[in-house]
Amino acid sequence: MKSIHTYITEKLNIKDINVNKDNIVGLGLPSGTLWCKYNVGATHGSTAESWYGNYFTWGDTKPVDVKKYDWDNYKYDNGNNKLTKYCPIDLTDYWGGSGKPDNKLELDIQDDMANANMTGTYKLPTKEQLEELIKNTTNEWITNYQGISGLNGRLFTSKTNNNTLFIPAAGYCSGDMDGVGYNVRIWSSLLYENIPVGAYALNADRHYIYLDKYNRRNGFSVRPVLYI
Repeated sequence: MKSIHTYITEKLNIKDINVNKDNIVGLGLPSGTLWCKYNVGATHGSTAESWYGNYFTWGDTKPVDVKKYDWDNYKYDNGNNKLTKYCPIDLTDYWGGSGKPDNKLELDIQDDMANANMTGTYKLPTKEQLEELIKNTTNEWITNYQGISGLNGRLFTSKTNNNTLFIPAAGYCSGDMDGVGYNVRIWSSLLYENIPVGAYALNADRHYIYLDKYNRRNGFSVRPVLYI
């Protein structure tokens, strides 16, 4: 099996790329997408909490401060629960910025929470990359991963090369912390076009796994992919 370094330099034709190869796993996906092994901010030590990492609202590169968490503190709120960036609908129900809505559906790289908080070439996964991950792996709910008490989550195993990717049940912030140890939520880079206060994210627990739309002000985990 080729190493990650060989895969990057030969198959992707990139000779000089700034990545931590110990934080990259190749799952043999059709797109060639390489996933990071850990959430942004995770130290992946001997406790479940060390694997969770930071929580981010969609498009805000600063981690959520749970004590100040509410819609009024969302980066792209004008103070009256109206959006000032990432809005394709010209209705006062949603748009509160200057001029016309910007019609942006994908996060700009400067607003990408993975790219802004990691040293290297990383970004949030697209909706298509999350769908590809689910389709091309088997996944199961794991408790006490690697023997760490309380470290629960979804383990994805490649159908192509049997490499694995673990995403912990870090829960989420929605006013207060919820779902810790029981729920996986990770952001995609795609806005929900029909109701732009929402964006797509992966949602999983012990019973199900799917993509859905969630309010952008929620604090979810970020699991990067290699940005090429």
